[in-house]
Amino acid sequence: LVLDVIESQLSAADRQYARQELKLSADSFTVLLIGKDGGVKQRSATPLPPDALFGTIDKMPMRRQEMRNEK
Repeated sequence: LVLDVIESQLSAADRQYARQELKLSADSFTVLLIGKDGGVKQRSATPLPPDALFGTIDKMPMRRQEMRNEK
């Protein structure tokens, strides 16, 4: 799931969460890969090529388990 998040469209509570918990700045571009556990798995100040993004996802334990179960 890919979400574009624009600070001006967030509620006050979500803005506070983004700044405090995710350490995001309102004046910069950031890509976050957030795992199913809610933790930040990857952070980038530039767009990520699809191969890099999906390569990181495919290395995650939950994804590896999903791939084993698909066989």
